[in-house]
Amino acid sequence: MNLLDEIESTLLILQGRFKVTKKHPAIEFIKKYAELLLIECSSGQLNQVFMNI
Repeated sequence: MNLLDEIESTLLILQGRFKVTKKHPAIEFIKKYAELLLIECSSGQLNQVFMNI
């Protein structure tokens, strides 16, 4: 599994929560990824961890 793909997938899922409104200003995501090793894990559980962060 590629962790960078999972992070991008989680950000895509959460994109609707970060929309600009009168009460909430824009949030800028700056992505600076390093090369990561492939790992074996459950992508659903890993996405849940990223969402909770």
